[in-house]
Amino acid sequence: CPTPGDKIHRKKTLMSFENYKKVIDNIKDSVHVVLLYFTNEPLLNPDIARMVKYAHQNNLYTEISTNAVLLNEEKTKDLLESQLDRIILDLDGTTKESYEQFRAGARFEQVMENITYFCQQKQILKSRKPFIDLQFVLNKINQNEVEDIKKIAEELRVDNLCIRSFNLGEYAYSEKERKELAEKFF
Repeated sequence: CPTPGDKIHRKKTLMSFENYKKVIDNIKDSVHVVLLYFTNEPLLNPDIARMVKYAHQNNLYTEISTNAVLLNEEKTKDLLESQLDRIILDLDGTTKESYEQFRAGARFEQVMENITYFCQQKQILKSRKPFIDLQFVLNKINQNEVEDIKKIAEELRVDNLCIRSFNLGEYAYSEKERKELAEKFF
């Protein structure tokens, strides 16, 4: 998520499945893609797999992006059964040190275990979907790990490795905060 939770100044809430169905029913004839993320963590919603399945039943392409912190065995099973088209799994470091400095509050070992399990289950099921993007946000702390993330992506047999540049949105940070973060990560 490009925006830390403490920077979001709207009421935190989860969309109910009933409201989601109303939205899908209203847009299904005029859109083709449903991105179930943006400044949020989609796995926080307990109905995420059900939402994906409903969109799929309405012939809509679905995609989520997750930091994989909550991607446990149950969510893996549910998502793999949901007909999700694409999942972006964020892994922004190949060591505990680099990852946890960038993804404050997350545990590297747990995230690595969650991502590995998800990829293995997709392979065991011989499932075509979801297309798995492993995303690596390049920054000063992990810039020497590019070859390592390539090896991890190959070992996990993901469909694509996306090495993305780190950016700081002006909408979320003050000038002082941007300078401090730039010093740490650029």
